[in-house]
Amino acid sequence: MEATAIIAIVEGALTILEQVSPLIQQAVQQGAVTAAQQQAIYDRVQALRDAATSFGGPEWQVNS
Repeated sequence: MEATAIIAIVEGALTILEQVSPLIQQAVQQGAVTAAQQQAIYDRVQALRDAATSFGGPEWQVNS
């Protein structure tokens, strides 16, 4: 897969996450999301945060 396609997919996924986050929060507040579902989402988001160091190498530095 080409790098530009990968970047476009990641940007699209992040946009979707940004847009649905308030809807997820609302569903949680209304009790429409189970504790297990909340935990599963939390675990996946936390795993991304923990892997953030993976994005610290020189390949992630922008050279102007």
